[in-house]
Amino acid sequence: MSIDDQIQRRLRAIGYGAAERARLQRYSAIVDRTIDRIIVDDFERAFHIYPVLRESVGQVADTLYALEGSHFRLLFEGIFDSRYASSLDKLSRLERSTGVGPRPRVSIGVALFKEILFQSRTAAILSPKRLRRDLY
Repeated sequence: MSIDDQIQRRLRAIGYGAAERARLQRYSAIVDRTIDRIIVDDFERAFHIYPVLRESVGQVADTLYALEGSHFRLLFEGIFDSRYASSLDKLSRLERSTGVGPRPRVSIGVALFKEILFQSRTAAILSPKRLRRDLY
């Protein structure tokens, strides 16, 4: 089964549809504004904790950071098509080759989630209707 088929199968299993896509897309502007900084900060934190990672990531850092950023941007487009599957495959291969595995995606995702919560809640203070909409 291809990566694209696996993704589509999982999306069907969780009932992913237009409402969920729209919810992801609402946050894409925040992702665009913050993802590059979050990626750099996250890797710097990882290098501080695990200095040996700096060596394994070093020569491909620009490529890895760019792939991480484009992958998160695709995620928040909410369209899980062949572009997303290809991004996932390329990113996973590069992460494995550098020895970092999927940990950066998890850590970056948590930091991004925090940023989205902060920025969307700040906006909600100014717009209570938006808060109700985001709470489903």
